[in-house]
Amino acid sequence: MKHTFDDPLTALCRKGAIILYMPHFQGEAFVQNLERVEQVRRIAEAKQAEVAHVVLAWYLTRDSIDALIPGAKRAEQVLSNLKTLDVRLTEEEVQEIDRIFADRK
Repeated sequence: MKHTFDDPLTALCRKGAIILYMPHFQGEAFVQNLERVEQVRRIAEAKQAEVAHVVLAWYLTRDSIDALIPGAKRAEQVLSNLKTLDVRLTEEEVQEIDRIFADRK
């Protein structure tokens, strides 16, 4: 995926958001993370789900995570987050997402 300068992250960076200073949002690491999101997007599209819901569902497969607390400012965001419960990941999909993020530093 080619990065564009019209995406929400770039808009935040222009406003001086703290993520501007986080290493995984800079340079090649940022491009690699965008590519990872695109890989997860393929799984999400196959499930007719949002990327965020797939990632939250993947988090729920982690033994080390007891609870998820996704941010939400509005009621519709809370309702959207609940759609995560409709996402059923196969063991193969969990392993694929594990591989996608395995080399992330």
